[in-house]
Amino acid sequence: MSTHEKAAENQTHWSILVAEDHLMVREGLIALLEQDDRIEVAARAASAAEVKQELRTHQIDLVLLDLMLGDSDGVTLIKDLLGEFSNLRILVISAHNDPLFAERSLKAGALGFLTKEEPADSIFTAIESVMNGRFAMTESLASSILKRRLKNPSPGSELNVASLSDRELHVFTLLGKGLTSRQISVQLKVSIKTIDAHREHIKSKLMIENSAHLIRHAVLWVQRQEDARIGR
Repeated sequence: MSTHEKAAENQTHWSILVAEDHLMVREGLIALLEQDDRIEVAARAASAAEVKQELRTHQIDLVLLDLMLGDSDGVTLIKDLLGEFSNLRILVISAHNDPLFAERSLKAGALGFLTKEEPADSIFTAIESVMNGRFAMTESLASSILKRRLKNPSPGSELNVASLSDRELHVFTLLGKGLTSRQISVQLKVSIKTIDAHREHIKSKLMIENSAHLIRHAVLWVQRQEDARIGR
């Protein structure tokens, strides 16, 4: 019997919603969670709208949330969910390991942040911590957040991505993944005019001259996140 199974004997029952827009990842998470007797996967969702609908339908203790859930940026969604469901607990599971994403998620109200590269069993420890009112995060990520907070880069030494709003950061990330303004507007369910306004704000905040440079910087930034994720 594994450690989390032994602990399950004396633990309460947790009702969980899995919010992940990639079917294979979502089903894999559910299969993993169902190995623990403490956990009932009461609902699943592939969009922000589905998350809210399931929360209004079921009594949910914890949401496992993919930070880049298709039609919404996760940080904004965290704020929205906690505004409506004040007793809800949220654990973010993300492909992004940049401490900026973790910091913003926690600031928005999430109690934990795991990257998808963590060992499978770490999710049980994280869920237990969050359900007991403790923050859940790897030591390396916590250390990275502290270093980022203490760091004081010289002006112009790197893009000040932290200056972007949550929605601007989401748009910047999607641009770096090769999406056009039209594609982003469809994904986020807003007008192209709104996306273009975000692009102008991003250029202003990051002191980027034109759209070509914006795309280049976005692509390079996303690539750095990917390189860090796979340990290059």
